[in-house]
Amino acid sequence: REVSQLLAVHPKVLFACRQNSGGASYEAKSGKYAPLMFYRILTSQDVTVVDFWGLMRDGRMLAIEAKRRDWKGISGQREERQAAFMNLILSVGGVAGFVRSVDETIAILDESGQPPF
Repeated sequence: REVSQLLAVHPKVLFACRQNSGGASYEAKSGKYAPLMFYRILTSQDVTVVDFWGLMRDGRMLAIEAKRRDWKGISGQREERQAAFMNLILSVGGVAGFVRSVDETIAILDESGQPPF
């Protein structure tokens, strides 16, 4: 919630979107259940959208994944795919990173530091 509040008012952020991800299923006319995904990223790389994405006022893309304060680092396939998404953003000059606090988010936005991932 604190990261959301910061992104809404930070002077360098044009806009940010809180992305809830996942999927569901529905019963098709055939009577079988069919998957319904809420988003699909069209790239050859195995990536997952992060918690927040948007644009900086200077036109660069923004991608932030908020974690609990006690998060120790990438562990598992989902976080590896989140890191891959953020690496795509970073590779074209965007701003991205995993954060555990508002202070880490500010460091990324102000480019005074990137939390490790």
